[in-house]
Amino acid sequence: MPAPLDPDMDVVERSLGALARTRSLGLHTLGHFAGVTGRSAGPGRSVLELTPPRWSAGGRAGSATELAVLIDLTLGSAIRSALGPGLRLGTISLTVDHLSAPSPGPLTASGRTDRVVEADLAGQGRADVVDAHGVAVATSTGWFVALPPPEGRPLPPVPWESNETSVPDLAVDDLDAQEREVHDALVTAAARGDRCGLSAVAALTAPRESDLRHPDEGAVAYVLPTGPALGNRVRQAQGGALYGAAASAAEALAGPEWEVGSGHVQFLRPVSAPEVEVRARALRRGRRVVFTDVEMAASGRPVLTGRFTLRPATPNRPG
Repeated sequence: MPAPLDPDMDVVERSLGALARTRSLGLHTLGHFAGVTGRSAGPGRSVLELTPPRWSAGGRAGSATELAVLIDLTLGSAIRSALGPGLRLGTISLTVDHLSAPSPGPLTASGRTDRVVEADLAGQGRADVVDAHGVAVATSTGWFVALPPPEGRPLPPVPWESNETSVPDLAVDDLDAQEREVHDALVTAAARGDRCGLSAVAALTAPRESDLRHPDEGAVAYVLPTGPALGNRVRQAQGGALYGAAASAAEALAGPEWEVGSGHVQFLRPVSAPEVEVRARALRRGRRVVFTDVEMAASGRPVLTGRFTLRPATPNRPG
């Protein structure tokens, strides 16, 4: 596959480059925009990198959303390499331990399959993420199962499963209506992130203070748009993005002096709706730890449930 998008590209160039890669190479635009690339690592294994833009959060990719997007793709790729190419894998559950704030530069995730049930086309695996200096950033486990492909056709390979490298340039005038919606969302998120100290990817899933409601004491709720900028290859909300949104809800509830230390999410249904209702509530607050519960619903139906444990925030951590 081609080299990572140039980290010195401005946000418009990066968005157009990500959309061009989606057209030519497969994978969703969110993954390309975040800077995910990969290489073959043998059956049941995967190695992916995430190279963030230098202008986003000081060149650090430390948000829960970026980590979860990278981890979700890494685990899915490892399991698909064991089960067979062209499968559409759905994330059943994802557990992440957030260990340290990364230094500027790329993150590397190494995934392996621990259990495969070929009869059920399902697998469980783990992934470890390190920063550019080899410092552990996160560890994760996940469970994936094959789902019917759209219209009965196998999905094309993701870029690191293919030898395709040609990516024609795109201009704004070349975009179709949905691509233009994605482009506008990415540019808007980057501008918001710059104002708020968040990465552009984190800004796609983090709630605005003005959006938060307080239905009960110790609880927050808000509506998260799940438009095509958060979509996967079948135009449903990407699992890592939903994990990141749930983690952001837990942090919004706990307050700026806290950060997610670990999270476990179960994905109850795919999300095709344009928005989801997010609710977070505190289970217990202590001096050194906060326990939270997060739920998401689309059109009144539960789609995600998660538990997050928070710790005192790391000074100057990336958003």
